[in-house]
Amino acid sequence: MIYDLHWDPELYKTYASLPAPARRELAAALIDAQADPLSATLPYGHDDGVIRLLETGSTLTVLLICHTKMKLAPVQITFVG
Repeated sequence: MIYDLHWDPELYKTYASLPAPARRELAAALIDAQADPLSATLPYGHDDGVIRLLETGSTLTVLLICHTKMKLAPVQITFVG
């Protein structure tokens, strides 16, 4: 099953402001995470299966996962270069 991806409009602006290569890399990682968010991400602090970290070569993205509603929401994006 594929999780729906939900963006906060303000956080989407952060995504849109990333350099093009970082945006493409993050977009591909998010698409992969929609199919299996737990396998595509790492625990963020205590592994509760809800708040996870998605690492790419250029970004660190904190995701909120709602397994009951099959939703995935980025809540923080950090550009690491």
